[in-house]
Amino acid sequence: MDVQLPDEQMPVQYTTRAPPGYPERIHHAFLAGAVGGYFVWGRYNSLNQQIIFYLTSRVLLGVWKRLIQLMHTFDTENGPVGTTNENWTFSVVAALVWATVMALWEESPDVLHPSLKKSMDEIYRYRIDEAPLTMDYGLC
Repeated sequence: MDVQLPDEQMPVQYTTRAPPGYPERIHHAFLAGAVGGYFVWGRYNSLNQQIIFYLTSRVLLGVWKRLIQLMHTFDTENGPVGTTNENWTFSVVAALVWATVMALWEESPDVLHPSLKKSMDEIYRYRIDEAPLTMDYGLC
C-alpha cells in the first residue's frame, strides 16, 4: 500500500522542480545531448563534421576550465581561488593541442587529417631549397 506524504514532509529532492525547459539533473541533459547528437548530428557528412569539430574545441576548453574550477588551483596572483584565468587556460589548452599534434605527426602521421599532415610536412619537413614551387617564402 502506497502512502502519500504531504509536501512539507517530502524530502527536498522530491519536491524541488526545475523550471520548464531545464533538466532536473545533469545526467538528463547529458542523455538528451547524446540522443540528439546521435540522431541529428550523427550522420557523417562534411557539414556535420565541421560542426562537431567546432563544438569539440569549445567543449574541450570548457571542460578544462571546469576542471580548474573544481581543483581550485589558482593563487591570488593569477585570480581568486576557484576561478579561471582565460589567458592561462587558453595557453595550457594550446600547449596540449600542439603537443598532441606534434606527437601524432611524428608517431602516426596517417591518422591526421590530410590537410593538417600536409601543413605539418610543409612547415617541418621541407628545406627551403626542396620546398614545392607553389610555396612563396618571400625570397625573391
